[in-house]
Amino acid sequence: VYKILSHRGYLDENEVVRECFMPPRDVRRILNALFQEGIIETQEVPNKSGNMVSLFSTNFKKVRLQYYTKMIKMLLNCKKRLEFIRQKLNDKSMTWTLDEEE
Repeated sequence: VYKILSHRGYLDENEVVRECFMPPRDVRRILNALFQEGIIETQEVPNKSGNMVSLFSTNFKKVRLQYYTKMIKMLLNCKKRLEFIRQKLNDKSMTWTLDEEE
């Protein structure tokens, strides 16, 4: 779904269904999940009958920035966790050496 939106630009839900060859229920679920994650955007436009239609599109720069931000947060969390584990190991090794001397 993301690839189709990134290549084709603004599409409504029916056009995405036709392009993906998937059931409408699955496409709707995927579009909602992508929208919730901020990966795709919507734009409301009026159609011939006066109703508003949602067009879905992607913003590659925004998605790239979101993923870079998430990756940096994950790396920082890994670094903090590693420092915590090292500190625990150092504390345990100190207690082990004290216990061994007794």
